[in-house]
Amino acid sequence: MISQNIRMLVNTKNVTLKEMASFCDVTETGLQKMLNNDDFKSSTLIKIAEFLNVPVEQLFREPFRKAEKSKIFKNGRSRVIIQIELDEDDNLKLNMGSDLLYLIDK
Repeated sequence: MISQNIRMLVNTKNVTLKEMASFCDVTETGLQKMLNNDDFKSSTLIKIAEFLNVPVEQLFREPFRKAEKSKIFKNGRSRVIIQIELDEDDNLKLNMGSDLLYLIDK
């Protein structure tokens, strides 16, 4: 679960595993092994969360399901791709490029 969340955040934030490994003072191969085995030291998780600019708790949350479609809004030359994801508690997450919005209706 942690690895799945990390991979999703890496893709969402348009960063590379190489950049994250360098920030965390581990090799890219070492980081890949951690991700493949879902096995991390707590100090590495703290650095990963810092690199991804998210609270550490977010790495432990139930993973969001990928949306099947994205909506593209065009305004002249600019465009914004909005991807909507739904977690297991039916909380919505709007992904707009590098900005994430969580919508919780409780």
